[in-house]
This record gives sequence, structure tokens and C-alpha cells, in this order.
Amino acid sequence: MLTLVTGSTAYRFGGSSKEVSLAGLIAAFLVLGGFYLDHLVDWKKDRTAGKMLNPIARGKISPGLGLTFVIVGTGTSAVLGFLTNPLILLPWYGVILLVGGLAIGILDTPILRAVSLGALQGLYVLIGGLFCRQFRMGSDLHCPVFTLCYDRREGDG
Repeated sequence: MLTLVTGSTAYRFGGSSKEVSLAGLIAAFLVLGGFYLDHLVDWKKDRTAGKMLNPIARGKISPGLGLTFVIVGTGTSAVLGFLTNPLILLPWYGVILLVGGLAIGILDTPILRAVSLGALQGLYVLIGGLFCRQFRMGSDLHCPVFTLCYDRREGDG
């Protein structure tokens, strides 16, 4: 979903299909790294609590391989983002901080979890907008998924 949010935001801000795909790729690598960061940080707690959706807690992958996924995912997204627009690293760091906060449990109340998950979507919107080197506050800052429902350019659609 976050890859779709980022790509559709890039689309809304005039990105070509290549740019939309690359923005989505940056998001996909960041999502990969973020999920495995969460799994890696709390795999022991998940195993003890019986939360066996975590592949590290289940023993399907080793913590070392999980760390490799974190490094490759977050590192690739950071490098691609930096090469596109160094400002992408600002929301990128925000994503890492929020995922880390969720993983270690400091955002584990219902209200903080809801706010942080909404903030994650907003940060991915920022990545998509910054990817196209455009960001306009106001009417363009709305749920980017809905932007797929209408034309953005004359004759495009």
C-alpha cells in the first residue's frame, strides 16, 4: 500500500511512468527494510508472546538474514532517494524513526499507533512529491490514491 501511495503521489505531481515506477521502487525497498527492522527488533518478544507472523520468531529466516534485508532495503532506498533528490532523506529518516518507535514499543498505545501509522502514510506522500521535485501544500496534499481517479494532464488518462 505504501508503494502505491508513493507512486500515485509521484503520478499526481506529473511524474512519467518511469519516475512513478522508480518512486514506487524507492518506497518498496524502504517498506522491505522497515518490515524487517520491526521483525528484527522484536523477534524474541514475538516468539515469547506466540506472535508467529514474524518470520524470524518462527525460525524461517535467521536474525542475520533479517539484518541483511534491513540493510539492503533501507540502504537501497536511501541511495536511490538521495540520487534523485537529497531532500527525500528527510521523510526517509522519519519513516525509520516511526518504524523503530513502533518496533521497540514506545508508540504502542492505540492513539499513538493510529497517529504513527497515519504519519507513515504522510511521509510516503512526501517521498513521492519530493521525488518529482514538486511539493505544493494545499489542494494537492490529499489522499494520493484518489488522484488515480482523474486526469492530471490534457489527454493523459
